[in-house]
Amino acid sequence: MKISVCSLLSRIVTSIFARLPLHLFTLCLSLVLLTSDKCLADWKSEVTTLVNTHRQQQGLGSLEPDVALEYHCEKWAATIANTEMRHRRDLKEILTNNGWASLCENLFRGTKLDPREIVALWMASKPHRYNLLRPDISLCGLASFYSQKTGWTVVWMGSSVNNSANQYPTTP
Repeated sequence: MKISVCSLLSRIVTSIFARLPLHLFTLCLSLVLLTSDKCLADWKSEVTTLVNTHRQQQGLGSLEPDVALEYHCEKWAATIANTEMRHRRDLKEILTNNGWASLCENLFRGTKLDPREIVALWMASKPHRYNLLRPDISLCGLASFYSQKTGWTVVWMGSSVNNSANQYPTTP
């Protein structure tokens, strides 16, 4: 089985740093992530490629990453991981404040960031699959956040035409 450098780095970080007190763990993980932007970009790219492969198999267009959606995903992943929430109360505020015509969201919580596992789990769940294969969405955002308490939290969002390209994103 082929293991990517990013996957190996993630395993090492999780196994070594997870034994540290929370404040030191958070600091070390932040430093590793800051120095491994390529790994994070590779991870996001792989998830997006897998989702787009499923979309193409259904005759749907590919999704393009969107900065405003990623911003909301990052904030929401941190909130969920730190509060142990399981879902968002309402997407309407984000939808309205950013000018999107539609918005959907998938969440994942687990002990490792395996793009194939995450997408496979979403595709095996009817509501998550529906979100990934919605024909009206063309943009996506993706983020992850690690907490010793909850493990990895992943947030994926899809949206239709973004009319807010020149606006600053709002907070979730």
